[in-house]
Amino acid sequence: MSRNKKHELDDHTLEVIANTACEFLREEEKKAEKRKDEIAKNQYNKKRANTKILLRNYRSLVIHSDTAIYEATQIEYDTGLAEVLELMSGNRGESFRVESIRESAAKTRVIVNHINEMISHYQIFCERSIKPEDMRRWRVINNFYLDEVTCTAETIAEKECIDIRTVYKDIDAAVERLTSLIFGVDGLSFMRK
Repeated sequence: MSRNKKHELDDHTLEVIANTACEFLREEEKKAEKRKDEIAKNQYNKKRANTKILLRNYRSLVIHSDTAIYEATQIEYDTGLAEVLELMSGNRGESFRVESIRESAAKTRVIVNHINEMISHYQIFCERSIKPEDMRRWRVINNFYLDEVTCTAETIAEKECIDIRTVYKDIDAAVERLTSLIFGVDGLSFMRK
């Protein structure tokens, strides 16, 4: 046999190879699409979980936003304390400030203002809806997370004359809507078919 002799494949073998390659590529595309869907679903679930975290901590965030103390000028103290604070800060003559608290208060204020605005839009949506369950969902989410004195799911169920499972379903429905309001397009679920 000669080294330079070409090995030719018959048409049937070429067809089998081509079909196998195409099938392999189709399977890889399906896997890639599935991974893409899983990533999108995970991102949506994180946004949804973040919405619940923001709602659960709403009252605390509002308090922090409104009352955080990060500069010595925000409190009344005697001159002795002022000198101690100046010595601690190492900046004689400058106002003592805790930068991390100041930055946290500023971030929290922005987040609280955004949440308040989106909650306001959600309330308007519910009030304008012709579906009575939308208004109930507003009352449920307001009573459960937002009011100065929040209520338990059991208390809300009694007030609304609904089953406790309906309270949690209403919370989930409200959280879904609020997620899209709070996070915009990143808070939408594209996984629904």
